[in-house]
Amino acid sequence: MSVSKKYPEYAERFTLPQRSVLSVEYPGYVEDAEKAIKSLGGREKLSRDVSQGVGAQLELRYRYDDPTSHPIKGEIVPTHNVLIKVTRRIRRPKGAPKDSPGETVGSSAKIVGVIEKTARFRKLADFQYILPKGDPLFDLANVVQNIDIDEAKKFIDSNVLDSTATAQNTYIPAPFLDSSGWPSRFSLNMFEKPSDQPGNDTGEARTNMGAQPNIFHGTYMRYSDKTVPTEPSAEALENAKDVPQDIMAKARAIIEKDPVVSRNAMEVMMPPEERGGIRTHTIMSTLAYVMDKGPWRSCWIRFGYDPRKDKDACKYQVLDYRRNAGGTTSRKMRLARQGDASQTAAASENAGSAAGPLQAGLYILDHETIRQGIAGIFQLQHVKLPTVVELLNYSEGRRKIPSEKSGWLHLSVLKTIRSTVHDIKKAIENEPDKQSFDMSVDYETLDKLIEADRRQENAVLATEERIREREEGVLLGQASQVVRDRIDAQVNEFMSQLGTQTQRDMAGADTLDGDRFDSDEGEFDIFDDESDGMNSDADGADGF
Repeated sequence: MSVSKKYPEYAERFTLPQRSVLSVEYPGYVEDAEKAIKSLGGREKLSRDVSQGVGAQLELRYRYDDPTSHPIKGEIVPTHNVLIKVTRRIRRPKGAPKDSPGETVGSSAKIVGVIEKTARFRKLADFQYILPKGDPLFDLANVVQNIDIDEAKKFIDSNVLDSTATAQNTYIPAPFLDSSGWPSRFSLNMFEKPSDQPGNDTGEARTNMGAQPNIFHGTYMRYSDKTVPTEPSAEALENAKDVPQDIMAKARAIIEKDPVVSRNAMEVMMPPEERGGIRTHTIMSTLAYVMDKGPWRSCWIRFGYDPRKDKDACKYQVLDYRRNAGGTTSRKMRLARQGDASQTAAASENAGSAAGPLQAGLYILDHETIRQGIAGIFQLQHVKLPTVVELLNYSEGRRKIPSEKSGWLHLSVLKTIRSTVHDIKKAIENEPDKQSFDMSVDYETLDKLIEADRRQENAVLATEERIREREEGVLLGQASQVVRDRIDAQVNEFMSQLGTQTQRDMAGADTLDGDRFDSDEGEFDIFDDESDGMNSDADGADGF
């Protein structure tokens, strides 16, 4: 009996079209598409906002012809959707109107384009009310919006505001109460009264308005602390209680995948348009803590996770990659010789901006990042340079315990990583058209440096072990067995140097020497039952 093998029937495959489509999630029922586009500022403004890329701010005004209308803020977010056109075939009786119900005889679907960007309006509308068109403030708003200098001068010279403004016919425009559009906690405090302070030599008094403090409810810890925080503070939980659950779920998934995430990487993986303008530290303060210094500084560390006890945490260490603020002279000269003035200006502008939009959008350090002149703090796992990846996976470069300066890596390995990145940077500046650079590492020399670091590490560990044993002996009132053995070995070595250890084998030893040995033996036996163990341990430990 033959059994026919049935294979699963897969759906038909289609090639996605190259057409890119913009999707607008309009907050309302659209009956007239042209009016909806005008409420977004018109086709030209919408096209200009979309061309700015992801994160561009949009403004929606339902009363687009009213300059006093408060806009609803929106943004452009990246999406990976497709636009599908569905066609239904309906059979109707002859002579029946088109909107009459009929029998559906078939349907078809066709992919029209790919939705790479979506305009979303998920923020709250601000308080506002309508001004009558005859009000002078309405005319003034029109003049300001159109930037008409001549009309503005005429308006000021006419004194129309002073002549027509009365308590009965003047409408005060509604103020802009919120710029973010998201609900947030507001600490209502009494405004600090300005204080006059003595001025400089001119005798003029200076007014101190009192700056508002930047409150941070996160959890800090020192690198030298023995334990790590396991839960957030009550202030952090209270401050983040209004954060939407979907935003918290995404942040929790990120920190669960990698227990240590740099602040820059968190800003990229959770851009402002996704977290609704909520500050990152408001969200992350409930999930992670911050270390003040060391190899994991400037990172969010998951509560309860101690990178000092996990050897794999070396990949989470940070690499502070810096560059010259003004760029290099050789690159500017080379661009000038090529005659590309626009490229020279762009390079100078990019090199001079320490925190440009390009920096904020990247947390991967590779050849392209270095070529674009981006600098910042990167995690070693995000460094995609082959030589650095090889050094990071080099097992001989790991320490037994982490250090505050180099983490789980020996200092020589960390210095080699930094010098490799510096050499790649120089090579890219000299050959900007070359795509990749392979830097070789002299592992024979590196192994010698690692061996020197290892000896230094062992010496530090031995010293710490002796201190720990000595403290243990003092706390217990008696020396530990390790300390006792070490003291006995030192005593035997000292006696051997004096020549008294082999007294029985020595010929011609007089009785006086034997008596002296017998009398001194009791003094060196510092662990006798009748002796004070704690004092003897302290006296014996002074010799090393």
